[in-house]
Amino acid sequence: MDVEQEQAAMVTTLDMMPAKKEELMSNAMKRTTEWIFSQKISSDVTIHVQGVSFSLHKFPLVSKCGYLKKLILNSKEADHAVKINNVPGGPEGFELAAKFQIWW
Repeated sequence: MDVEQEQAAMVTTLDMMPAKKEELMSNAMKRTTEWIFSQKISSDVTIHVQGVSFSLHKFPLVSKCGYLKKLILNSKEADHAVKINNVPGGPEGFELAAKFQIWW
């Protein structure tokens, strides 16, 4: 998914929200983004989806998705590598869902 498609998807999602909620979400998203990048924290979990690897931050995933929390916390791997098969939409679908989890 390229940048233009991501922006179009975000605009569509924002169009569905009431104005006040949109404003609150925008402020929260901005603060979260600024904090994450200011901390310069490296990714601490790798999710493998149908041959594609995603290096992500564990906290946003486990705090918002029970399924990923279960997989990550039960991982026997020292580096918290998790393999997920049969993701609807494949790696592209997972990437979109991961971005949604992190930013919303």
